[in-house]
Amino acid sequence: MSAHDPESAPSATPAVPSFYCPIPFAVHPGHEQLTQASIGWLERYELFGSERQYLRLTRSMPGLLAALAHPRGTDEGLRLASDFLMWLYAFDDEYCEEGPLARRPGDLVATLRRLLRAVEVPESDAFDRDRYAAALRDIAVRLAGCASPAQTSRWADALRAYFLDQVWCAQLRVRGVVPSLPDYLLMRLANGSMGVTTALCDVVDGLELSPGEFGSPRVRALREMTCALVGWDNDIISYEKERRRVGDGQNLLDVLARDHRCARPQALATALALRDCVMRRFVGLLEEVKGGAGPQLRAYVDGLASWIRANLEWGQICERYLDVEGTAAELAVPVRDLPRSGLIGVYTATPSPSAPERLHIPAVSWWWDAFEFPEQRSPAH
Repeated sequence: MSAHDPESAPSATPAVPSFYCPIPFAVHPGHEQLTQASIGWLERYELFGSERQYLRLTRSMPGLLAALAHPRGTDEGLRLASDFLMWLYAFDDEYCEEGPLARRPGDLVATLRRLLRAVEVPESDAFDRDRYAAALRDIAVRLAGCASPAQTSRWADALRAYFLDQVWCAQLRVRGVVPSLPDYLLMRLANGSMGVTTALCDVVDGLELSPGEFGSPRVRALREMTCALVGWDNDIISYEKERRRVGDGQNLLDVLARDHRCARPQALATALALRDCVMRRFVGLLEEVKGGAGPQLRAYVDGLASWIRANLEWGQICERYLDVEGTAAELAVPVRDLPRSGLIGVYTATPSPSAPERLHIPAVSWWWDAFEFPEQRSPAH
């Protein structure tokens, strides 16, 4: 089915449902100051292509998302996380979905390669004429000041995966094709930028996992499930924005409607069943890992869980999604008071009765395996 097939367009947008998320609420104080600082950083690098985009970005609340995702973060780490989130929002709008390169994969590759070079050699200002490269280099320089070489390398590797999937998305857009469900689930592990943000979880908290901890199969599975859950939940919450502003079919609901040949309400029900299946597996594996983990690994995997809850809290009040055009005079809800209540979003205590026991989709089925491979061990100190 073509992404632009008029018969595939939804007649109505499904309401945002209640989500199954048995992860405790937590938030770091001071999110409003973080957001204001990130707006100043946005202005410094001029990461917007129009006044309308600037207005949308100033209302995207990166400080709130950083504070929810990293409730135990350091001041330096939180500021880095908030600024990088602002970079990602701006880049997503101007390059990945709505900008001129969104349907020109060949030109997009060249741009992404220059951005990567700014990260690979942050000592050089050779690409600073590109405002996105200059801003990303600033992030890389600051990251090098508070992270180890191993941590900065993990972040750069995750950034490469994120950029690679942007090219894949652009190729599908220019062909007008909705991806298959297996392809979409594989793509969504990286194209939503969660891989590159979860690579910073220990950095933001002032910790460092050993290579054996970071790369162990169980921790990798938790990290991938975090990327999937955040991406799929975002697809549900942001559906109206994506449909009205982009309409390229690269959304879990559109993919399910195509694969299952069903209407949007049935696609939403199926999406909730899939994400509840993964959430149930995440919670079970999280407890397994924490049972045999040291304090730093426990903190890291708790940080992954915080990201899942943070995305739901932020996404259900963020004007980036509530006000699609980003031009409303005021928010519909008093954001500054909500985090103190401990309940922003609407949740259900149990998973969907339709949730399967596991998913038999190649890219993700290994999350339910017995992890028979031996865990990697760090060298003895």
